[in-house]
Amino acid sequence: KCKSLRGNTCCQIFATDFHYVRAYPMKSRKEAHYTLDSLFEQVGVPRTIIPDNAKEMTQGNFLKKVRRAQCKMHPVEAYTPNANAAEDAIRELKRLFEKSMLDKNTPEILWYDCFEWCSLVRSNTALNIRSLNGQTPATKMTGDTAEIAFLAEFGWYDWVWYVTPHPKGLLERKRLGRYLGPALNVGDAMCGTI
Repeated sequence: KCKSLRGNTCCQIFATDFHYVRAYPMKSRKEAHYTLDSLFEQVGVPRTIIPDNAKEMTQGNFLKKVRRAQCKMHPVEAYTPNANAAEDAIRELKRLFEKSMLDKNTPEILWYDCFEWCSLVRSNTALNIRSLNGQTPATKMTGDTAEIAFLAEFGWYDWVWYVTPHPKGLLERKRLGRYLGPALNVGDAMCGTI
């Protein structure tokens, strides 16, 4: 109900049955097909996508992109949302999101940044799921050992000092801010959003 600081009104959640989760922002539900571009680029093309029965995920550009990537699509049977194995991962993601927002008294306008941070934390946490065999969901998904340094340095909405260039370019100024999670695809590995 609240538009995010970056103008997003909703987000697309991709999840596996072993709780690998990714959240992508959208200004409207019509942008669902753009989230596929990000998923395919960052994670790869899955063998099968099982969307709920929302029109933006079963028709139009979304369906075209899924077919173009030679990915199978099996929409979940109508009126059976519990048949979708990813619903458990989304439920747990929402629990972590609500707890994080309440614990730090985060302004509602930062909801998307918190959702993205929660999806990264959830995907890089060892969970008691048999199919993971002691690995994190990110390790199982990519085959590479999960790197958590960029998540472990600061918690959600922690106070941090950051350095910003002076407007006249002479000096750098140290400022106090709030940590909103890692800045993915921007700067070095430890770069964060403040």
